[in-house]
Amino acid sequence: MPNLRRISKIKAPNANALAWELVAAARSHLSRVEADPIYIAIGIGETFDAIDALITAIVRQRIPVGVTLAATVSVWLDFYVGQDAEPRLRQLISEMNTYPPPWSRTRPQEGGHLCQNLASPEIRYRNILHHNGS
Repeated sequence: MPNLRRISKIKAPNANALAWELVAAARSHLSRVEADPIYIAIGIGETFDAIDALITAIVRQRIPVGVTLAATVSVWLDFYVGQDAEPRLRQLISEMNTYPPPWSRTRPQEGGHLCQNLASPEIRYRNILHHNGS
């Protein structure tokens, strides 16, 4: 059982920074028609909508993202439990095509889905801390 006291102290990832990280991962795969509304949403502070659109595009187009970015997205979504879009986004996150971080010697499992190993918030948070050198 995860340590709920520790998990409750987790800060939400910065949604604006997360949106721009997702844009960086997806930019070369998005048409201008797809990208413009995302940029506008970020610009006016509608980061939830922008991240939703980015997650959808990343999964639909099978754009590979780092496992740390996928974990950060999952932690971000933990702060939106109960939101109408949460179950759909949770499913999409589980389908993300991920690759391991550069410091890892492990290889992606068949199909490239490492997100299955990030089921618990405590594991995702530990991975983020490890990536940030904390």
